[in-house]
Amino acid sequence: SHTVQKDLMEFMGEHIGEPARGKYYDHFLLGADFNAKSKNLAPVRDELASVFKARPTYLIVSTIEPRKNHSYLLNTLDILWRDDIDVGLVIVGRTGWKVEHITQRIYNHPEYHNKLFHWDNLDDTELEYCYKHAKALLFPSIVEGFGLPIVESLTHGLPVLASDTPIHREIGADRIDYFSLNNPHDLARQIKQIEAHGFPAHLQHIKHYSWMNWNESSQMLLDKIINVPLQTETLKN
Repeated sequence: SHTVQKDLMEFMGEHIGEPARGKYYDHFLLGADFNAKSKNLAPVRDELASVFKARPTYLIVSTIEPRKNHSYLLNTLDILWRDDIDVGLVIVGRTGWKVEHITQRIYNHPEYHNKLFHWDNLDDTELEYCYKHAKALLFPSIVEGFGLPIVESLTHGLPVLASDTPIHREIGADRIDYFSLNNPHDLARQIKQIEAHGFPAHLQHIKHYSWMNWNESSQMLLDKIINVPLQTETLKN
């Protein structure tokens, strides 16, 4: 994201100094299309489909790692379940590092396999099914490089609630809603409002949203790489 580019430039300028300021920096955007029509992909498993039929179910797509902030999300769902809000949470992503306490909390949770689920082996067809049938994407990351699940969700018409960070603001703009990481009850409050009154109008008008595909993303990266010598020479002059 452009936000990461700016952050890197500031970091390099602060820690490296003048030599870093004379370097060329840039960024490119990721694609959001799926190759979900491969003949090699199996149909969606019944046990996955049944989860979304049981109750309104929210979704997070990310590796389980500290910066993805699953603990905030579990705290939110605990608040909702304590208050008898009948919603579910599907966690999609492989287990990363330094998260033993989070995975133990997930697998030992009294709602695990009832209202709380973790899937670490979905193919593109099943991930696309999640995007199409979830109530909304919940994205509580502390920091991101881009936030790809945001544009993947919007591409599939799925509303997004994300943590209020500069990167998420860049990628989501006014098409998504934001919650404060400093207030553990903020996301719970928003979900309660959605369950009671539905989505606000600006989250309902995403059906015609479009984003670049991976071919376009790759071409953007290639064009910028090819352009590096010219930009570097311009900086020298």
